[in-house]
Amino acid sequence: MPNAVKVILSIAALACCAGLFGQQPKILSEEKISAAEFVERNRDLKKAAESLVNSAVAEYESRGGDLGLAEEKLWYGKFLAHLDKSGAKFPDPLLELFANDAGLTVEFARTLSPLDNIPVAFKILCDIYADSSADFAEFSRLACAIAVVFDTPAPKSWPHSQVSPKVLKRDMGDPVKAFKTHIDSRRRGKFLLKTEKLEIEELKYLVASLADDADRDWVFKNVTFTINTLPKLYSSVEYSHGRINAKQFDWPGTDYSLKSIKKEGGICVDQAYYTAEAAKIRGLPAFIFSGAGSDGFHAWVAYMQKSGKWNFDVGRYASAKFVTGHTLDPQTWKPASDHALNSMREAFRESQKYRTNLIHAAFAKLYAGSGDFAKSEKAARAAIASDPRNAEAWDALILALEKSGAGRKALIDAYQSAVKAFGRYPDVEAQYRRRLIKLIEGDDPALARRISTQMISKTKTQRPDIAMEFARRAVEKDIESDNLDRLDTNYKTLLGMFKGNAAIAVNGITMPVLNKLIKEDKMQKCDAIIKATRQVLKAKGDSNVGAALDSIESQLEAIRSRLQK
Repeated sequence: MPNAVKVILSIAALACCAGLFGQQPKILSEEKISAAEFVERNRDLKKAAESLVNSAVAEYESRGGDLGLAEEKLWYGKFLAHLDKSGAKFPDPLLELFANDAGLTVEFARTLSPLDNIPVAFKILCDIYADSSADFAEFSRLACAIAVVFDTPAPKSWPHSQVSPKVLKRDMGDPVKAFKTHIDSRRRGKFLLKTEKLEIEELKYLVASLADDADRDWVFKNVTFTINTLPKLYSSVEYSHGRINAKQFDWPGTDYSLKSIKKEGGICVDQAYYTAEAAKIRGLPAFIFSGAGSDGFHAWVAYMQKSGKWNFDVGRYASAKFVTGHTLDPQTWKPASDHALNSMREAFRESQKYRTNLIHAAFAKLYAGSGDFAKSEKAARAAIASDPRNAEAWDALILALEKSGAGRKALIDAYQSAVKAFGRYPDVEAQYRRRLIKLIEGDDPALARRISTQMISKTKTQRPDIAMEFARRAVEKDIESDNLDRLDTNYKTLLGMFKGNAAIAVNGITMPVLNKLIKEDKMQKCDAIIKATRQVLKAKGDSNVGAALDSIESQLEAIRSRLQK
């Protein structure tokens, strides 16, 4: 490791703690000024943001610099830059609140995503503060969580797609009212966790809720549970075998209140929705997982037991061998990775080493944005040396190596190290294996196959969905090369490898192969693929898999009809 990187790391060990864990901002103590003076000095937000970021870089690069101070300056600068671009007019007391709370400002600025509607998010903060400045001060992270969740509308498929938008409106309501409702529940003793102690990332899964006032009142009066007994709520909703037998997978009624679900019963998605919403009403962050298993499709629940501790398996049946579930991040409405979710459960984000990684990674990204890839590489390596469990640091390193022309061997080494670093997080590991295979398959197809085979072998039992993705590459190449005669044999062989996980195979093999045929304008082979799938998986018409294949055939017919017009 270069000496300069070692210097940065030694600084981190000495100076990181105060900047990360203390609430008193170093940017104020450095200048010996109050929050009000800080606000007055930085009226020109754009100029102040640029000055703070430049000062952060100088502090970061200084041999005797304070890493915690560099972090504060960087994120305060980014916060002011976002505020300037948003057009929001924060009153001075609100600016002072952020200036006086380093932990809040760094956490919020880091949480903001390119997918956030920044003007709307900052307006929400203004509106909440205008309604009650005292409540904002006490529950500032709750306000920030609402801002980054309510700034963009939820998709119609959330929290699940098996209830009509006419029956369940995907509208979380007014953000100010949501803030007041949560505070009221907390102060009335209805919450099972201290909301004000949770992080923004955790609170996102609390405030993303479709429950209305009637749902809340009904739960408070009729549903009794503790943090430990919450899992019983899932099975308290009677399972509707009649709907499954009738293949009635969508909610049949006109009322999707929690009271109606409890009264009428439901299938797994209804049980999951009921449990997750009841949890949130009582102050427990929660969300619905969905996934495919050996004998069908399923939905279950994750909920927070305390900060850093989650139960991811409410209603998840081990006997059905369900893969890692999928859920949406309520901030971006994009799939949340297993690494991001597990980081909440394992709480390794709280370690000093990981926090130090985040600082170095932020500067690596900053340097890359300015085109200084030598410094970006150095900062990325410092981040990885502190804690390798941050994909942003690896991405920054790989980008820096690519841009600086480091050579193929250096890139291969970086990818292989990333694969090793995320060995416990198969989704992330798979991403780096894919990229590595793409890099080398032209020059070294044997090595590419070996890397792919290793992933198939590693994930076939616990994560067959990932194994299928790597295994189906040969079939996709048959389609790309017009080798359609070999496609039939290879497809059946591939499907046979995973026939014990039929529902997962439909999702992980059949659907991608059909989509590939459609994309390559080879729809004439789709019927043969469906026929082979029914034969290999022995999918009966009354099974979940059979119903899924029926649905796929209907969709194919609809596509053909559109193409013929």
